[in-house]
Amino acid sequence: MYNQDTQADRLRTTIQAIDVGTNLRLAQIKKKNLGARAEEIALAESDNAKRVLRNTIISFDNAIPTTCEAARRPEHGHQLIRLRGTPGQMMEPYQVELPHDEEPSLTDLLGQRPNETDAPMIKALASKITVAGDSETVTTEIFTDRQLVNRFQDYGAEFATWEFLLFTMTTSAANEDEPVAVEGGRSAKFTFYLVDARPLKSAIQVVAPTPGELEAAMKLYSNNPDVIGTAVQDLIDYLEMTDTDRLPILVEAIRVQVLAAATEGQRCHTTLIGPPGVGKSLVSKAAKLVQPVFKFALPTKATEAGLVGDGHSSKKTRRPGLIPLAHTGCFSVEDFNQANSVKNQRFISVFTHTMAEGRISDASAAKVEYVAEVSILLDANRKSDVRRTGSTKEGFDRAVADLGIPMNVLSRMTYIAEIPRDAATQLSVAASIIVNKGLLTTVERNVLRERIGLLRVYLAAMRERHQVVEIPPEVRARVQELVMAVVNTTQNRFEQHPEFADFLTRLGGQALMLIQAHARCHNRNEAASSDVDAVFPLLWRKIDWVKTTLFGGQAEAAVVNANAKARRHLIRLRLKMLGMPMCTAAEVKRRIGLHSASLATINEDLRSLLGDPDEAGVFPVVLKEPRCA
Repeated sequence: MYNQDTQADRLRTTIQAIDVGTNLRLAQIKKKNLGARAEEIALAESDNAKRVLRNTIISFDNAIPTTCEAARRPEHGHQLIRLRGTPGQMMEPYQVELPHDEEPSLTDLLGQRPNETDAPMIKALASKITVAGDSETVTTEIFTDRQLVNRFQDYGAEFATWEFLLFTMTTSAANEDEPVAVEGGRSAKFTFYLVDARPLKSAIQVVAPTPGELEAAMKLYSNNPDVIGTAVQDLIDYLEMTDTDRLPILVEAIRVQVLAAATEGQRCHTTLIGPPGVGKSLVSKAAKLVQPVFKFALPTKATEAGLVGDGHSSKKTRRPGLIPLAHTGCFSVEDFNQANSVKNQRFISVFTHTMAEGRISDASAAKVEYVAEVSILLDANRKSDVRRTGSTKEGFDRAVADLGIPMNVLSRMTYIAEIPRDAATQLSVAASIIVNKGLLTTVERNVLRERIGLLRVYLAAMRERHQVVEIPPEVRARVQELVMAVVNTTQNRFEQHPEFADFLTRLGGQALMLIQAHARCHNRNEAASSDVDAVFPLLWRKIDWVKTTLFGGQAEAAVVNANAKARRHLIRLRLKMLGMPMCTAAEVKRRIGLHSASLATINEDLRSLLGDPDEAGVFPVVLKEPRCA
């Protein structure tokens, strides 16, 4: 193992030897007129030498991680650095004239030496690329590596974020206009030699944990029987959320974000609806903490090009937008209702393609298409209170228009929850934030930050380890039974509201996706019945909201209120998840969201599930599985 200085010196010498030797050989081939086949063999041998170099000396893990903004710091001179960015302008492979009357230096090969009129010339393939960071760019020197050129051509239009391995070289600055770094009192110009590059395709590549972090994450979470519950509580504590018993939907939505971070391929999408000041933005903050990458936009500022990206085919430049940059992670739009109707429709056209295909394409002449497997999180407020205007088609259309999210997007959402407008709850939450904000000590905050960081590593590792989670036949049968329970209680509504069928056709696939995510969280590559019980309450929330919106909030509106078996199954699952030692009918109605069920009906359900209560009307939560079937 070489130390950094020895490795850098050996790397620089090896790179120079390969390029100088290759181009000298090309010059001899040209002089002796050996033909194109000999040139192809020489370039192939050079490619092979570069491949051996990467496999033996070069390592992304051993390079110094930095950014485009910090790449020119003095300590990075003559070092192997690793930075993340987006491939910007790429100069296509072109030919450089090289003198061969004497052994050329690396400077000669870069085309910086004046040509000699009496010296024979040779043209060699070369290219260079610009790496774009958040606010700065780095332009590499010319390189003669066909393997890298092919990689950019194959994947450059598919993946927005890349990791680059660069070797930095410092020389005396030629003039004051060039970027310089002061090193030992002397000015030095930084040049960057591209050694290797790879697209960031998976969550574990984006997170890039150290071996120690990965080991600590597995030790902390891999054998935890309630890893999601532990994660949710850590997030609640870190975000200093209070009065969560008044807003159980927020806790449930954070649970969904943990599951969303464990989805692979098909992603989990969320819509939160509610008045201001109830903590919807905290759900976005929780998603940012657990997702490998998180991007957000404000509807008043973002444009279609900003979301998708654009490019110029004539200049060979590409600039991906926020959604492709969020690949493997989450993209959030806060206050979606603030966008005007025209911008809403443009956003929606972007979302539908991304949610359906996991890809996104720009509208420019370059026709760049990126892979964008992204979880979408929408936060919206209603403009007015028209939610319960009746069960007519016109009333439903007014409710959807008031929200600003059309049905073709809502039906693709995995989780939809609406926080009802309640002045007492809003004031209580606001007062609790004022009283409790900042009570977390620095030590406690650092401990929680470390635990959440390890959770992020763990979820990414589980996505890599269990990319495919098997669904046994008995689990599929259980999912089919629960989906059909929804269908059987709503068939009489299809003619009046055919839009509801869109939700039902996607319900099964979304259920399987969440079941696989729940199994990954528990380090399993095969789903179990416990996964079904854990995720279906989240889907009940969406169906409850849709039916209440569609049917005007009448007694038969929610599926759980239209079918006693389905309603009792939901109560049983929710009570197990909430972990309540004691409950009353009023608490169950409020915390589970059975808005239109009467207290007498819920009391009867609790008697069936838990037995006869005491005279005080308080039920001990001791669930007996045979009686809950």
